[in-house]
Amino acid sequence: MQSFGAKSGYAAGEMKARARISVCGWLLMAALVLAGPALAGFDEGRAAYKAGDYATALAEWRPAAEGGHARAQYAFGNLYNEGKGVAHDAAVAAEWWQKAAARNHAQAQFALGVLYSSGSGTAKDNIAAHM
Repeated sequence: MQSFGAKSGYAAGEMKARARISVCGWLLMAALVLAGPALAGFDEGRAAYKAGDYATALAEWRPAAEGGHARAQYAFGNLYNEGKGVAHDAAVAAEWWQKAAARNHAQAQFALGVLYSSGSGTAKDNIAAHM
């Protein structure tokens, strides 16, 4: 037979667990709501890029890239590397690709490897290219 104290301890533990789940749920929802605007322009930017409207692509991708969206960071770097909508600047492209690569974006990691192996936009570094 359980004593009243044991039952109360269990109920208190269960209440704490439910409270933690509730708080985590609210935090997740807040993160998604705040991330929405940063991610909103990625698809629009891709459509503009495909249509050859690089200025619009740049404007649409900028908030997402600055907000940490890896695909937007990679795409933003491509605009600078290709000189589409902006002056060609391999060093700026490398900066954006580094941000995307840090978020495990494989294409950005590959692009950085190519830059490091060729020395375009950054100092030639075969070890960094390999990594």
